[in-house]
Amino acid sequence: MKTIIARFTELKENVAGTSESEFDDLDYNKVDIALKSVGISIKDASGQFRDLDDVFLELSEKWDTLDRNS
Repeated sequence: MKTIIARFTELKENVAGTSESEFDDLDYNKVDIALKSVGISIKDASGQFRDLDDVFLELSEKWDTLDRNS
């Protein structure tokens, strides 16, 4: 959990104010795509990163419905 939180915080700091095309090759896209596949977004409607707590809470609500391929 510490690593996930640290990486998310670092990602938020490194990409703040950049366009998505500037960080297409970052792990952000892999995480974003994976979470979007189960209906969860890392960013809010205004394009800002959501609080990690909110992302985890939303993921926890869906956890029991996920399998290895989700």
